[in-house]
Amino acid sequence: MKGNEIATDIVVIGSGGAGLRAAIAAREEGLAVLVLSRCSKGLATATTISGGAFACSGPRLTVDQHIKNTMETGYHLNDASLVRVLAEEAPIRIEELRKKGVGFKWSSTAAVTLRRPPDSGREAVDVLLAWSLDCGVTMIDWHTVAALSTGDDGVTGCVAIGRDGRQLIIKANAVIICTGGASALYKFHDNPTASLGDGYALAHQAGARLKDMEFIQFYPLITCEPRAPRMLIQPFLAETGLIINDKNENLLEKYGLTEVKSIAMKSRDRLSRALFKECLSGNSIYLDLRMLGEKDWDNNPLGHNVRESFNRLYQADTKPVRITPAAHFTIGGIVIDDWARTGVEGLFAAGESACGLHGANRMGGNALSETLVFGYRAGIAAARYCRERSDKSRPGTSAPDSFNPLRYSEGKHLPRQAVGALRETFWNFCGPVRHKEGLAQALASVRRLKDEGLRCDDASQLSQAVAVSNSIETAQVIVQSALDRKESIGAHYRED
Repeated sequence: MKGNEIATDIVVIGSGGAGLRAAIAAREEGLAVLVLSRCSKGLATATTISGGAFACSGPRLTVDQHIKNTMETGYHLNDASLVRVLAEEAPIRIEELRKKGVGFKWSSTAAVTLRRPPDSGREAVDVLLAWSLDCGVTMIDWHTVAALSTGDDGVTGCVAIGRDGRQLIIKANAVIICTGGASALYKFHDNPTASLGDGYALAHQAGARLKDMEFIQFYPLITCEPRAPRMLIQPFLAETGLIINDKNENLLEKYGLTEVKSIAMKSRDRLSRALFKECLSGNSIYLDLRMLGEKDWDNNPLGHNVRESFNRLYQADTKPVRITPAAHFTIGGIVIDDWARTGVEGLFAAGESACGLHGANRMGGNALSETLVFGYRAGIAAARYCRERSDKSRPGTSAPDSFNPLRYSEGKHLPRQAVGALRETFWNFCGPVRHKEGLAQALASVRRLKDEGLRCDDASQLSQAVAVSNSIETAQVIVQSALDRKESIGAHYRED
């Protein structure tokens, strides 16, 4: 490192499952790899706070069945080639993690980490972090990427902002975007608060194509009891418990969902819409678990003992638990091929940042498997790309023309104010049920935010300002995509 400049072969943006697996793969190919993390490495990522279920073939599921389930859940809008890659390679990548020390138990459709909720994915992240450091990956925490550098021969690095507002210019032969999704654009979500979708804007500004951004998956069963932590409710409880409103109506019966099996795994879109309509009608919704016996709790297919947590945190043994649907996963994203290439020279993407695998609706468990399979492939492909251009001179070190920190001295809104406005807008108009008029109002609101701009009261706010500025661009793409797709399918539903 020299001053505010640093050189490497490959820079990975993001330290969740996809970013870490990409870094490991590239480093084991002999390349110099730098991972940039917005917070402490590996923490505040969707992988860490996930349920720890990695969908894959195994004792009770064949590769072809995994493919069939994934395609049907995605309404056959999936990229079939990506689906086959996932189904065939997920067992290999999961076995690698097991050999590195992650404990798994098999359910009917997934390998599930043994760590108890709510951060069951933490065990996998801890192993990936140790593996990364052991093989020599360099990591820099608390830096937010403001823009990618590009030249005539593609992406040439990036510029990042530290907590003190200082710029760090990174020159590299390849960049891998693993920045996660955009669910934190919603008032109610179960993602890390920094999952605001700014990585999509970074790629788009560099020339990558975004696709299917209207498909935002909502998870229907998130606890929302006052003064208690929010927790993703395991899908098996939707099958064994009773979902009701405050009028004691059975909501699966009310909305014709009683025949749907594994509803929280394969039909999250339909259940989320039903529960959201109840919210719009002013009804509170609950999951009643009081009738469950020992056998019901013991038959938990994910292998976690969750009964004690639910009774302790929510008194589930004495009263129904209040729940809400919440933004959970961004299905659309950066278009990639089988090797995580974006079509822009030197730019790769993996994990929730990428698009194509899930179609119009994601099957539960596929997200974590995706991080391993396509993280690995992105790292390998980026390493190959770097070797092919090894005879060329390393890119220059100038900051991207698109980044000008002075613009954040003139705007109207502080970053946190802009995020609050985005979250209200998205929840009110871009939720599980959408209308043309509401989407048009949302688009106008997002454009107004963009035009009015952001400001920083001091240098420490600059990193958040650049992230939120890029998030506003992503928000505009999401709303415009929702307006453009007039049909209702999967995670995109319109009532007009």
